[in-house]
Amino acid sequence: MDFTPVPPNLQQLTIRAEVSRSGNSWLPSAAEIINFFISSLKLERLVLDIDAIVSTALTEVDLSPLAVLVSASLSVPRIDLYVHTGTFPSAVTHNQLLCFLDEHQEIVRLIKEGVVVIHAEKTAPDE
Repeated sequence: MDFTPVPPNLQQLTIRAEVSRSGNSWLPSAAEIINFFISSLKLERLVLDIDAIVSTALTEVDLSPLAVLVSASLSVPRIDLYVHTGTFPSAVTHNQLLCFLDEHQEIVRLIKEGVVVIHAEKTAPDE
């Protein structure tokens, strides 16, 4: 399979990762992709869209791969984190995400500094 080369002037990278009811998660793969791109490109914006298709609550989701956002923040000035479950009423709020990320204090610090911006129950726009 041939892949189109990544343009050297790429400004934004959007990665969509799904977490399924069965526990399968694309977050570790997303973290590997982020690590690859932050070392080879000068991005202005990183967008991570997590579709957490979980049966009960977001507490089932292992968010530890998000630790990669700390190293990404050293070279990417803005990181948008979209987390949604597709349930109604909304299963994820901004405050809930902060609680789930509480064990990752460096990410919480980046959120408070405005480097990482949380978009709860929203899907990243196609750009």
